[in-house]
Amino acid sequence: MQLQNGSLRLFRLFGIDVFLHWSWLIIAYFRIRNPIVQYESQAWAVAEYLSLFGIVLLHEFGHALACRSVGGTAQRIVLWPLGGVAYVAPPPRPGAVLWSLAAGPLVNVVLLPVTLGIVILSMLLGGLQPEGQIDGAAAPPAVEKAAEAPGVGNVAPEAEKLDATRPSDIHQFLTVVAVINLVLLVFNMLPIYPLDGGQIVQALLWFVIGRARSLMLVTGVSLVAGVGLIGLAVIIGDWWLVVLAVFVAITAWNGLQQSRVLVRML
Repeated sequence: MQLQNGSLRLFRLFGIDVFLHWSWLIIAYFRIRNPIVQYESQAWAVAEYLSLFGIVLLHEFGHALACRSVGGTAQRIVLWPLGGVAYVAPPPRPGAVLWSLAAGPLVNVVLLPVTLGIVILSMLLGGLQPEGQIDGAAAPPAVEKAAEAPGVGNVAPEAEKLDATRPSDIHQFLTVVAVINLVLLVFNMLPIYPLDGGQIVQALLWFVIGRARSLMLVTGVSLVAGVGLIGLAVIIGDWWLVVLAVFVAITAWNGLQQSRVLVRML
């Protein structure tokens, strides 16, 4: 395995090298210890976090392969705590850039019916299990003895006890994966640069007002939005959102400076 700019090379697929930044491992430790839902087995928490980045990886391959389909180059994808980055260079045409950008979210759109269908199938096959069982296993002996103790059986009606169910680990996991895919799609399509939605808006405006001015307009608005998002994140005390908002603001600022250079070249 190779280490490049703090990233570990995992594998190569379709001629594209996939790297994992070292900071991903640190965040993975904390996220696995605090999964979105509580599972009986910690293995599902690991699967949950890996699924998040599996979806991100598919999304980035969408960008990369679409870029190649229009004659561009794509040689590297890096996964890091805020998601993934596909290093692509599409031909400098608005149509080619637009397709390279849109292909990523389209992967999530394709995954929507797949993930939701699997969740529905899980429900039909018995996604709920009796309280006190672990994925179909019998309740621990201590629980059974407590249920047999004098007077315990009178705590709740028998019918109510039989109805006490909770989602199985696998059903919760499948539901979380579907939700993750939906949230990634919605978030990425926000019209804020450098998110896909913001870059798609910029590519659409490129057809009308040109590359330089479209980039200046979108990054200027996104910079204001990023600063506002930082303030909102601080107010509500969401420090992970603060980090994300700072990243958005810095990237928008860099894009704004690039647009000024392009405008001077007109």
